Parts: sequence; structure tokens; C-alpha cells
Amino acid sequence: MNISELIRYDFKVVKPYVSINSVRQELITYKALAVIDDDTNIFLGVLTPFDVTAKPHNLVIDCLTEKTILTADCSVTHVLQTMEDGHSEVLPVFKEQQLDGLIFKKDIVDFLSSRKIELEERIATEEQTVLQQHQALQKQNQLLKEIIHTQCHKLRRPVANVLGLMEIIDYTSLSAENQRTIALLKESVEQLDDVIKDVVRKINDTDNDITPDFPDDSLTV
Repeated sequence: MNISELIRYDFKVVKPYVSINSVRQELITYKALAVIDDDTNIFLGVLTPFDVTAKPHNLVIDCLTEKTILTADCSVTHVLQTMEDGHSEVLPVFKEQQLDGLIFKKDIVDFLSSRKIELEERIATEEQTVLQQHQALQKQNQLLKEIIHTQCHKLRRPVANVLGLMEIIDYTSLSAENQRTIALLKESVEQLDDVIKDVVRKINDTDNDITPDFPDDSLTV
């Protein structure tokens, strides 16, 4: 991200050969003053409270300290590092070799702090949304397991009844062909019973709250 959106264009301009006392109140108010020669319109520097402390002279021009000139496409990281290296709270921003505005460290820090808060709030919201979706998915999965579990039990009872009826059939009264048919039918019903049991066991493997509760194989009439 560059500093283009953080540049102050409403900076205050003062003349270089006026006394510090005459601009002291403006310096307190604006925190930085652009010093421009009123005859040549040449930018001479940025006056800050730190400059007045570091170079206590009577005239504005004599209090100025050297500051790095930036452009609007400079990155925020680069500008902060430049300010740190130069012990500057504000730096001039040029466009087409002329002063375009001022960039303040406080503005950058405030902006980054607000972005951090926004990001934290967004992350918190997204985490809450993910949590709610996860809880809803768990609830749906649990409901689905319970439905399948219940339906399997309901389905197995008549299967168990069929198996029970087959156990009491008098095979001696049946022809050989009917005996083979009944044997095949019993085998198919037992396979179906095994499939139902397997489904219930798989459900129980993923949810310890649901325990197997197969009906007994006794005949229900």
C-alpha cells in the first residue's frame, strides 16, 4: 500500500525569514509548517517542533533540518522506515518536482491501527460464522445419523420376523424345489440383515452417543 490516501494537502505555509516566535502558535496548531520562499516559490523545508528544539535559532530558515523527500507512490513500510531512520514525524511529498503535501507518522499509525481493528473484527465475525456453520453441520449430521439409525431399526424388525418365520417352517412338507427356494430367500434376507447391521455399526463408529440397540431375532406378531 502506498501513502497517496494519507497525504495532507491542506498544509500551512510560512516564510523562511520570519521569527520563530511569530509562527510558534501555528506550529503548535498544525504540528508542521511548509517553508517556501515567497519570492522564488522554492520549497526550503518542513519546520517541526523537533527542529525548533534541535536547532534553536531566531529565524525559521535557521531551524530547518534536512528531511527526505517522498512521492505519493512510496509504500507505507518504506515511509515509516525513512521516518524512523531520520527521526522525523512528518516528511514532504513531491509531485513533478514541487511540494504536493505532507505525510505525518501519526496519520499512518492511526490508519494502520484502524485497519488492524477492522481486520480483527472481520476475523472475529468470520470465525463466528464458521463456528455457527460448523455447529449447524454437526446438528444436521447428528439428525441424519439418528434418522438412519431409527429407520434401520424399524427396517430390521420385519426382517427379523421373516427370519423367525423361516425357522418354524416345516421343510419336510415342502417339495425339494420349494426347499431350495426358501433356502435362497433365507440367504437373501440374512444378507439384508447384515447390511442393516453394518449401517448401524458405521453410524456408531462416528458417534459414541448412539449405541447399538438391535431388536432380538424373536418372532414378533
